[in-house]
Amino acid sequence: MRHAADPSMMVGMSRCRIAWLVAVAVSLALLLLMAPDSSAVPDQTQGSDPTETGELPPLEPAVESPDIIPQPNSGSPPDHPGDRGGWQQLSLLALIVVAVAAIFLLVRRESRRKRDAQRQPAR
Repeated sequence: MRHAADPSMMVGMSRCRIAWLVAVAVSLALLLLMAPDSSAVPDQTQGSDPTETGELPPLEPAVESPDIIPQPNSGSPPDHPGDRGGWQQLSLLALIVVAVAAIFLLVRRESRRKRDAQRQPAR
């Protein structure tokens, strides 16, 4: 009598069948882990519905919340060098542009050298 963990039993099973069994087992485990807890659901009999009693909760005052994206020209000019639009940020931008251009030019020069070396016949 063979046990289920016997490796010779697995020889007859195809890899596809094993993959399906693993997928089903993982799906069931995830389903059980993500199932809502019965204690997390509020009891509907404890509280009364505000629409049944005629009392509605007070409305929130309409307060205009700030936008995540500021409107154009709504900021203030830079006071310190590190502020938005200050000289430190602008010089960092210029440094990054120069560095990227230098890398591009160096790669271009090397590729042209390699290409020219391949075109010349060996002597």
